[in-house]
Amino acid sequence: NIGEMLGVIKGLEWCAANYKNARITVKSDSSYIVNAWNDDWHAKWILRSWKNSRNRPVANKENWLHMIKVVAGLDRLVEWEHVKSHSGIKWNERCDVLAGKARKEMIEWHRT
Repeated sequence: NIGEMLGVIKGLEWCAANYKNARITVKSDSSYIVNAWNDDWHAKWILRSWKNSRNRPVANKENWLHMIKVVAGLDRLVEWEHVKSHSGIKWNERCDVLAGKARKEMIEWHRT
């Protein structure tokens, strides 16, 4: 989940810096991320002092806070769309390849 979240955060930051007036649609195979926005989980977590529906602390709170800040700083609506993973969607497949590469690089970096 952390990698998915960081990918979305970095992508939104890049869009904010490079495409001031463009429409933004985040397409993710992470139901966790898409549902957090489309079903307003993030707003509910804030109202419940960062507790989830089971009254447990929300995982990845710092990343959620960062994502909320980035989205709030955009001057336009962000749309969130869930896509099926490993289903031939060009950019979803590309992101998966890049995430796998980054994961391997981090493993190697931690070993040294």
